[in-house]
Order: sequence, then C-alpha cells, then structure tokens
Amino acid sequence: MLGIRHNLFWRPAALLGLVVPLNLAALPPAPNGPETIYTKLLETVEAQWPPSWFQYDEAKDGAFRITCHRHPERPFYMGTSVTQAINGSPAEVEKVVDAVDKYHELFAGFEEIKKTETLAEGFSVFWHRPIPVPFVPDLRYETSYLNKEWSPVKKTYRYQMKKHIDLLKSVDGMIVVEGLAAKKTRFTQFLFWDGKYGPKETFSPTGIWKDNMRDVYHSNLAIKMRTENPTWEATKLKEEVQKAIDEKTIESCVEARKFFPGVVADKGKT
Repeated sequence: MLGIRHNLFWRPAALLGLVVPLNLAALPPAPNGPETIYTKLLETVEAQWPPSWFQYDEAKDGAFRITCHRHPERPFYMGTSVTQAINGSPAEVEKVVDAVDKYHELFAGFEEIKKTETLAEGFSVFWHRPIPVPFVPDLRYETSYLNKEWSPVKKTYRYQMKKHIDLLKSVDGMIVVEGLAAKKTRFTQFLFWDGKYGPKETFSPTGIWKDNMRDVYHSNLAIKMRTENPTWEATKLKEEVQKAIDEKTIESCVEARKFFPGVVADKGKT
C-alpha cells in the first residue's frame, strides 16, 4: 500500500462496538469471492469510515505509513494497512485507480494485467505473475472491484479474488480515496492475502514478508507519483518509485506485525 510511522491503533472494542452507527444499507454489494475473516471486517470499516481506531496526522504532508498485519494461525497469511497524502484531487487519484490498462506501470513483477469485466458499480481484473521457481506454475487469478461514491470527495473500492487457486487462497482489500483540500487527497488501502511460497517458507520466512511488503510499498507509491506526475514516462515512474522505497520502513513493519482490529487470536485473546 513502521517502527511504526503510522498512527493505526488497535482497539477491537471500538470497531465491534460501533462507536459510529453503521450504514450497511448504503454499502454496495459485496465483491464476489471466497469469504474470509477479513471480509466482514472490511465491510464494517467501510460502513463506519473512518473507524475510531484510525488516526492520521494530516500535518505530515505526503508521509507514507504502512502497518503489517499477521494472521492468528497462518504465518504467511499477510496483511497491510497503508495511508498517504497525495497532492491531487480525489478525481485525479480515482483516474489512476480506474485506469486498469496502465496497471503494468504501477504493479511490479506482473507479465499481464487486464480488465476482464466492466460493470456499473465496478470492474474485474486478471493478473498473471511469473514464478521463477522450477515446477511451480505461474500465478494467475482474477479480482473483482466494487466501488461507491459517498460524496464528491470520497470514494471507496472493495475487492476480492474471485476464486481460490493452489498458490493463492484469497485476497481481500479496500481502498478509500478522500479529499482533504482542493488539491490534497488521503489515500488508504487495506489488503490481505493468503498465499503459498514453497521452499522459501522454510528457508526465508522473513524474506517472504519483506518481498511482499516491498511490492505493496511500490504499488502505493506508484499511485501517488503517477497522480502527481501524469506526464512521466513509465521508466521514469519506475526509477523514482524505486529510489523512494525505504527498506528500513519495510523491516520495521515486518518486525512489528500485529493483528488487524477485530481479529481474535488463539484462545480468545486479541
């Protein structure tokens, strides 16, 4: 999408106690995909946005904040919360999010990304990522995105993988685009995925987390930089994103992994 440079506090009671009244009736239909422990939590977050545990320091203009979320049982069921300020209007940010034909400029490592369906309330995307490991098939899957315009300056996108595959059981996510000023937008993303990584799970478990968080960092920074620099060539965008990625932030995020608000750990503890 910190040792930890991001004020995302974990207070499940605030989430589940619904400090802000829910407006579930106003939500778009749920994306079509495997339901996980995160599906309903994201629905709740969308309905009561912003939840009471979510805080953002608007004075730190442009700061990139990322939190890593672990699963209570599966060590490679990964999650992230990312938030950043973008110097652009919500419409300009949404233009980048909606331009699936340009996703190859934003997401590293994919051989093919294409829109497979367009609906009044969203779209579907096919993803193909080569896996450079002998006898391991490439990663091919499809995600559905459903969006809702809550106001002229606020739009949400919820998305899920349509059906699980051997290497990737599920993907749950949500993007929130909010106008803060005439040319300043807050971009927030929550993303959870349950994958398999073969021998690397034994030999490089921390490396798996860092590699995946680096990809999330890359794509979220790319959305910011593409919005702020619409005339950049793709190679220029890639170079600037690579220079801006902070490896210490990734390391701190992985070291400080925590549960997403509302997730209950083993033995009923959170």
